[in-house]
Amino acid sequence: MPRPQHRDPLRRTKRDRKRVQRIRTQAMGMERLETRTMLTDPYVAFNLVNQTDYYLVFTEGTAQNGRLGPSEGTTVAPGLNSPFSIFTTYSVDVRSDASDAGTSIGTASVSTVANSAGYNPADSSGLLTFTYDEEYSTNGAYDPGAPNYPPWYTNGFLVTLDVETWGWNNTSPYDLELTAVSGAGASPAVGTVIAAGASVSGFVGDTFEFDILPAGGSEILGHSVINVLNNGNDYLLDTNNLATFNYNADDSEASGYTVNWQDIAINLSPAVIPNDGWTGGMGNTSPAVTPGQSFWALDYGSETGRWTIEDGAAWQSNAPFDSGGGTNYGSRAFPASLDANYQASYGPGSGFDGLWQMDIKIGSTGSSDNSFVETFYLAEREDPRVGPQYYADGSADGGPAGWSREIDIMETRWNSG
Repeated sequence: MPRPQHRDPLRRTKRDRKRVQRIRTQAMGMERLETRTMLTDPYVAFNLVNQTDYYLVFTEGTAQNGRLGPSEGTTVAPGLNSPFSIFTTYSVDVRSDASDAGTSIGTASVSTVANSAGYNPADSSGLLTFTYDEEYSTNGAYDPGAPNYPPWYTNGFLVTLDVETWGWNNTSPYDLELTAVSGAGASPAVGTVIAAGASVSGFVGDTFEFDILPAGGSEILGHSVINVLNNGNDYLLDTNNLATFNYNADDSEASGYTVNWQDIAINLSPAVIPNDGWTGGMGNTSPAVTPGQSFWALDYGSETGRWTIEDGAAWQSNAPFDSGGGTNYGSRAFPASLDANYQASYGPGSGFDGLWQMDIKIGSTGSSDNSFVETFYLAEREDPRVGPQYYADGSADGGPAGWSREIDIMETRWNSG
């Protein structure tokens, strides 16, 4: 019987060696292919479209797999885009003037994050929002006529502000100068002026304070403290009752609803109790506020329905009224004389020796639903201007203008329930 042939596993025929070499070459080719794929397309790329009214300044970024785009210092103007945005994190300064860091309303902390739909940019500061938009996304088809067009899929995102941006049309004959602004993304800079008849956008914040000036002048005629409140929608309220706001639908629509445009009206005439129909000691019988005359001025504004004239007397309701974002159950009146610009000085009876003769009818019943006090008192007032911000009080907490001395002439029992 012939002996079996045992092949040495280490020996290779010429044909075997060629076959092994071919396998090795294919393996190396696959490795090179995999390496090339990893080098050319390991990135999540965004096309960021600036739909704000601000400049987006890319200040400091960390690379994604060794690549960073756009380069640090790049500015994307309103309406333009950054078509090749690749990063792990990026600090983006939001400015009204690209070259002036002092006009920044805040810095967004943007990161590339993963979610169930893939990858998207997200701002942990809450200043910017990113909304996917297929129209601004690419399918990877390379266009040699567009050298900045990336040769892979780019996710398009619309960039908008996650804060309310206000635009104000000054319909008054006065200039409005910004003296203070606070809140997230507070803007614009203190000192900004909305001239009479002018329009300015870019107001961001929770509270804005303005001095009211004659057009082109410097005399301060009034001061507004404007708060952003919400009753389902954001709205503006001047706690000093000088400025009123009306939504401008046409201008808001023209901005693509990125700016909430408001028409501002200014009324410097203070709220007063009419002088006709009763004897209030003001020396006239004018039925409405009139420059150059004296009235009982009302710190809390007109509060329609609070004061009525009947049976030769001025009657005050104790019904709850909205006032300055809260609820008010009473009113406060003091004698004031008005000049031609409705600027108040001390009225008849203020700071003089004399005699007040008043008839008072008590309105409270002492029941638990009458949680207030009715009083007539003499109080110090260092500033005769009209508004709650000028009121000082003798209570432990004082008033907005501090503490003062007061003499209570008549006071009902306070029943707080």
